[in-house]
Amino acid sequence: MLQVLFDGLGTGAAFSLVAIALVVVWRGSGMLNFAQAEQGLFGAFVVWELIANAGVNYYAALLIGIVVVVAMAIAIQFLVVRPLGNQAHLALLIVAIGLYEGINGLTARIWGENPQSVAVPYPGTVHIAGVSVSVSAIIALAVAILVTIGLNVFFRSRPGIQLRAVADDRYTAQLLGVRSGRIVLVGWAIAAVISLFAMVLFAQQRVLQATNGVALIIEATVAATVGGFSSVSGAFYAGLGLGVAEGFYARYVSGSTSIVVAFLVVVVVLMIRREGLFAGTSLREA
Repeated sequence: MLQVLFDGLGTGAAFSLVAIALVVVWRGSGMLNFAQAEQGLFGAFVVWELIANAGVNYYAALLIGIVVVVAMAIAIQFLVVRPLGNQAHLALLIVAIGLYEGINGLTARIWGENPQSVAVPYPGTVHIAGVSVSVSAIIALAVAILVTIGLNVFFRSRPGIQLRAVADDRYTAQLLGVRSGRIVLVGWAIAAVISLFAMVLFAQQRVLQATNGVALIIEATVAATVGGFSSVSGAFYAGLGLGVAEGFYARYVSGSTSIVVAFLVVVVVLMIRREGLFAGTSLREA
C-alpha cells in the first residue's frame, strides 16, 4: 500500500505541475490553455534529443529546453493570443484546442510516436518505511513543492499582483500604469517552464512519447478545476490527490481505466462545490 502511495505522489506531482501552469495562464490571461502540456512535451523531446543524440549534458540540455519553451510561449502570445484581444472564453478555448492539435502534430511528425527513455541524473531508489521509492519520484515531488511555494510568493509580489490585476481588468490595470503585454508574457513564460519540468519529470518515471501531452492535460485540467482554477496551492493538492487515487484504482481495480477516477472526482467535487475546493482561498493565497 505504501508503494502505491509513493508512486502515486510521484505521478501526481507531474499532474500538479501542469495544473499549476494552467492556473498561472488562467490568472494572467483568462484562458484555459489546452496546449500547455504539449508545449512542455515539445521541450521535453528537445531535451531528450540533445542528451540522446547530441551528447549534451543533462543540465545544459534542460537549459536549452527552457529557452525553447519560453520562445514558443512568447511566439504563441504575440502571434496567436494577443491579436484576439478580449475575445470570449469560447473563442480562446477553440484557439487553445487548435494550438494543442498543431503542437501535438508537430511533435509526432518530428519524433514519431515510439516511446523514449529520458536520462535520469540521479538514478536508483531510496528506502522509506521499508518501501523502495525512485529518486525521480522524490525529485518530482520536491520540484512541485518548491514551485508551489515560489508561486505563492510570486503572486504576493508586485509583478504577481500586476498579473492578477491584468486578468481581472486589463484596461484599468493599464490606466494604473501596468504594462499588461509584458506582464502577461512573464506569466506565459513561467507556465511554459513549469510544463517543461512536468513533462521531463513524468517521462523519467514512465516514458517519453507523443501521447503524454493529452494524458497530462486531462489530469491537469481536472486537478485545476477541483482546486478552483484560482489557487496554485489548490492545483498542487488536487494533482497529488488525483495521482494517489488513480494509483490505488490502477492497483486494485483496473490499470487500463484509471482515467475514470479523474472524471468521477471532478463530477463529485463540482456537484458539492461548483467553484472548486480551494476557490475561496484565492484572495489570501495564490
